[in-house]
Amino acid sequence: MKHVHFESCESTQLYLKKEFSSFENDENILISTSSQTQGVGRSDNKWLQTESSLAFSFSLTPNKETTLTSLEIGALLAMFFQKHCSDKIKLKWPNDLMLDPYSKCGGVICHMINPKKIVVGVGINLSGSIKVNERYQAQSLYLDRDEVISKFGDQYSEVVPKDIYQYILDNRLSSIDVINSWNQNCLHLNSEVIIKDGKSELEGIFLGIDELGCALIQDDEKIHKVVSGSLFIS
Repeated sequence: MKHVHFESCESTQLYLKKEFSSFENDENILISTSSQTQGVGRSDNKWLQTESSLAFSFSLTPNKETTLTSLEIGALLAMFFQKHCSDKIKLKWPNDLMLDPYSKCGGVICHMINPKKIVVGVGINLSGSIKVNERYQAQSLYLDRDEVISKFGDQYSEVVPKDIYQYILDNRLSSIDVINSWNQNCLHLNSEVIIKDGKSELEGIFLGIDELGCALIQDDEKIHKVVSGSLFIS
């Protein structure tokens, strides 16, 4: 593993994408930072960072079913923090890490670099909270700063991403295991949801994900497969 840590960085994801070719002889690359000033979320939204947050990006071989890769990372993050945290991370389609229906604590975003490598960006709040909008608040895992340091040391922003990345590398999931694990940790399974994508909107019961990671939504007419969009829990 090649691990580069910065005290401050605009975006670990953008840095790794820009500098990826310079690491071409390194199989596994991790970029972490103690302070990320211009974090990027889904659809080019800004990732709002709280005190004691984790911000890191890494290279990864895609899942055998490429579209399942971000869902696989979400499932593995939920599994990792189940071992280290009193709060239990739940998953919201397509790429959010949640504590409850209105408290987001992190997210995952993936970009294909070449047919064999994906850059994965991860942001996770460990303490503090930020009001995002009237519906959602960026909330923290139940670990205050002192508890984080007692568990991982005062270099937690460097140590924890390395532990997480190694955990992911050691515990890759098959496509069927991604689907099963993700559905088991889904916050809104069998619940009423709304998915908005541009001007289109679909409301129905979330039945889980299919073999490609599409959301399965049942309304009065049929079961729909949704490829992309923003999900809201009714």
